Amino acid sequence: MKYSPGKNVNIAANPRADKILIRALFMTPSPGWFINLNYRGGVVKVTALCSEHPGELEPSHGFGMLVNGHLLFDSCAEEAAFRFVARRQVQPVLGVVGVPNNSRHTGGFALFKIPVIQPTSDMILRVRGVEYRVFSESRENVLYVDGVVISPCGLFTIPYHKLSQRGVKARCVVGGLGGTAHNPYLLPRILAELRLLGVRCIVAVHTAPQLVKELEKRFNVYKLGAGSTLEL
Repeated sequence: MKYSPGKNVNIAANPRADKILIRALFMTPSPGWFINLNYRGGVVKVTALCSEHPGELEPSHGFGMLVNGHLLFDSCAEEAAFRFVARRQVQPVLGVVGVPNNSRHTGGFALFKIPVIQPTSDMILRVRGVEYRVFSESRENVLYVDGVVISPCGLFTIPYHKLSQRGVKARCVVGGLGGTAHNPYLLPRILAELRLLGVRCIVAVHTAPQLVKELEKRFNVYKLGAGSTLEL
């Protein structure tokens, strides 16, 4: 499905879902360009379809996050998503691709039989009355809702200050933070970005264990297990 920036598009999410209003906007970052993102003070509920940490399900490598029960941001590998669907009764109405062309991120979408958007530019989505912003970077998309950043990988954004350059502020970061076991030298860059964002808590999913240990020394870190839910 293709969406033209600046136009409103109504799509039927599923037979029982309300129509979802999608408004795609051009947002071209430049020095001194900021986004006024105010927290509503509401609760953001995140459920990990898969995780490196054990939970209700066995751990596996990949990323997929159900947000507020309605928006599916990436979908893990097909096998991991199948295990999740067999255990949990959920009804997302819309899917958004975080890391395209990666089966460990997008392999499970087909199981949910919902419309899936692959953003090619920044977007604003309103799903069941909640506003979500998608920040599109070169090789991944990052989701923002009510002061919470959800990062599927982070490798191409967080160490390079892509979010703070936009003026984003966040109380919590969920997901991958860009560090890998093969490149520990990214740690100072990651810590600097988290400070610039104003982060107070981190929900570690799809994050290298060595990085998690370092983050635990400085932040409130929660290890969200596969199939588990956390309210932020």
